[in-house]
Amino acid sequence: MNLDYCFPTPIWWEHTGFNTDPMIDLTYRLMEQDPQGRRLSNQGGWQSKDFRPGVYPEFAEIEQKIIKQTNQCVLDFGYDPSSCFTVLENIWINVIVNIIQIPCIYTTTVLYPEHFI
Repeated sequence: MNLDYCFPTPIWWEHTGFNTDPMIDLTYRLMEQDPQGRRLSNQGGWQSKDFRPGVYPEFAEIEQKIIKQTNQCVLDFGYDPSSCFTVLENIWINVIVNIIQIPCIYTTTVLYPEHFI
């Protein structure tokens, strides 16, 4: 029997060592301001409204890291970085609240047309 990888799925990961406390504190503040959050891809839990990069300083470090990493993905895929670039358009926060007592909290599959990475 042969095994061919026709559609390999790369998965990048990294332990960043970020101090996430400021992002967590912001998340709690946003949850207090909007306890219902929004219901899109999340089933249960809480989801913030979208926000643009640069809106919350608490996310600046991770925003910069995401752009750096996606630029590396462009190289890893063999694309010419002078002919394409990555953009971070929006950010949102999903919170899985008390998954032990409510095990059916999850995020549904979301397809984004014309998005590659």
